[in-house]
Amino acid sequence: MRTSSYYSIERRKYHEKNSLFFFMLGTLFLCACNNNSPQKDNNIIQTNSTSYIAMDQNLYKNGLLYTDNVYGSDCVCFLDYQTMQGVPICNKPNCTHMNASCVAFQCVGSTTNPFIHFIYNNQLYWFESAYEIVQDDEDSTHTIPKIQSIMHQADLETGTVTDVASIDNLFTDGNQAIRIEDTLYLICSYSLHQMQDGTWRYNSRSQEQYLYAINLESFETQNLGLVNDSPYVENSAIENGNSYGTNFTEVILDGVYDGKVYVHYRYMENKEDMLAYVEAMNEEEVNDADFPWVFEEKYYDPETKELSTCEMPYAVLTCEDCYCYENESDGYTALSPDGSEIQLSSQPYAVVNQRYWMYGGTCYEVENNRTDQLIEKYRNGTMLAYENGKYIIRYFDEDGNTAYDSVSEQNLFVQ
Repeated sequence: MRTSSYYSIERRKYHEKNSLFFFMLGTLFLCACNNNSPQKDNNIIQTNSTSYIAMDQNLYKNGLLYTDNVYGSDCVCFLDYQTMQGVPICNKPNCTHMNASCVAFQCVGSTTNPFIHFIYNNQLYWFESAYEIVQDDEDSTHTIPKIQSIMHQADLETGTVTDVASIDNLFTDGNQAIRIEDTLYLICSYSLHQMQDGTWRYNSRSQEQYLYAINLESFETQNLGLVNDSPYVENSAIENGNSYGTNFTEVILDGVYDGKVYVHYRYMENKEDMLAYVEAMNEEEVNDADFPWVFEEKYYDPETKELSTCEMPYAVLTCEDCYCYENESDGYTALSPDGSEIQLSSQPYAVVNQRYWMYGGTCYEVENNRTDQLIEKYRNGTMLAYENGKYIIRYFDEDGNTAYDSVSEQNLFVQ
């Protein structure tokens, strides 16, 4: 399971005009044309072959996307690794980035309903879902929901927005997505529950949840199968009078390991255990280990086109060369595709530059079999990438604001 409570946004000083954005677009374009990476030469923002996309992780070869509200409203910005400067993803001169005429504003969504967004081949993509309750044509005494989810595309150079794909009867309200080459994988949810009095309640990322694939060249969509298919899933939903709630019903996209897409969900087999868990949550901080959660890991293989149950314990971290899970010795086992294993004493949240990074400011280096500690400035940070011989880290500065740094190894660790 990918665990992160890091949803803060960066506070930086920006130039008030968009001239910097156009300068950076030109700079990035030239950098792309002289880059030896296998990506297409005309990419302003260079994508990796595989990307894990989340609200707090949206990484590219030459930078990252993040959300900021420096202009008075949330907008999406691109932080260039070379200059370590960020600007809104917007091509409009003198734009205020505060209304729907700005794509950097459009693709954010809201605090309560954020939109997953990403860049591929110079195009910015995001999803938006809406629904209405209508009368059932076959039974006028009943109502049914009508759900539609749209995938929007905005050209980074012209700003032109086009609707390129749609998914009916499901919400694209998940917090993660995965891209492997030209295919995007995401979780689509039904997310609606009809109460006993006939009214409907929306709870994001609940009810039946399916793994979907979207081809980013043809924009064909494909339902790859229901993920949370255990009959015990319904124990997570509690209806009490006019209120309705769900508890940890979200299917989590873990990541890509050995070319396969991994997902997991959890449930309790006994409804009484779930009620006890909810009661404990209302009274005090809850330790999940004290309750009988069942975690079920699945994976989708693009080669066989099958969604299968994984026999290994569910993953606390997955990346192309690592499947990490909690072992019976209260430690963690990192498994590689070649069958080799590494035993870790703490849970890692990322693997960057052959190092396993742990919360609290330590990392384990595989090659030298040693654990290093970050200097105090970066111990509350999250390691994101290693590019051009430097580490890209997100951390809290002295004022408690989110900041990004590009740091050499000599300046990162306690010597």
